[in-house]
Amino acid sequence: MKGSLAILVFSNPIHTQAGRFAVELARAALAKGHKVLLFGLADGVWLAQRPMPSPELNEVVPEVSADLEALMDQYPGQLQLEVCGLSGAQRGLIPERMIPGAQFSSTSHFGFHVRAADRCLVLVP
Repeated sequence: MKGSLAILVFSNPIHTQAGRFAVELARAALAKGHKVLLFGLADGVWLAQRPMPSPELNEVVPEVSADLEALMDQYPGQLQLEVCGLSGAQRGLIPERMIPGAQFSSTSHFGFHVRAADRCLVLVP
């Protein structure tokens, strides 16, 4: 039986490997036919930013974002990417700079996902 997985990412993909871990875990679950929700909270909202070259950023970030964008294209309807709207607004994340298909949401909405999911993983710094 196929299941669902909710992954909450708190940490900034610039400073930790949480973003890479979340994307690779999502890739593995999707390949097995599971549904996956990635939810960015606090600095985890940067997971939803489109890959953009920037001399100040570690090269891991655009690579993680590019991989996530490819997964969104490869698994439409099976992979959801949501970020906390308040955290995004506080950090200056705007819809035009987000991966297509990524959406602003809320922590209360994430709670509904957790309740519906078979498993939930929280990645904190």
